[in-house]
Amino acid sequence: MISLAFDLVEQRLRDGTASATETVALMKLGSSRERLEQQRIGYENELLVVKKEAMEASVKSDELFREAMDYFRAYTGNGPPPTESDQDE
Repeated sequence: MISLAFDLVEQRLRDGTASATETVALMKLGSSRERLEQQRIGYENELLVVKKEAMEASVKSDELFREAMDYFRAYTGNGPPPTESDQDE
């Protein structure tokens, strides 16, 4: 649908029947500012993905540390041995 709209406006520009609003809208889309804005948005999306992955890694690291400490306590006799249900959590 968007492609059809662009095609229609392009044809109207060629025919000389495009409105000022259509012309300005297309000029803005082609501007360097718009390209930079789209690039910024892309980088922000990449940053969000990296932050999400870092948070997931942190949670996993915390789980592994907690599990290691439980095994260490059991090994030294300072706590009950981990059970299978503890490992499933």
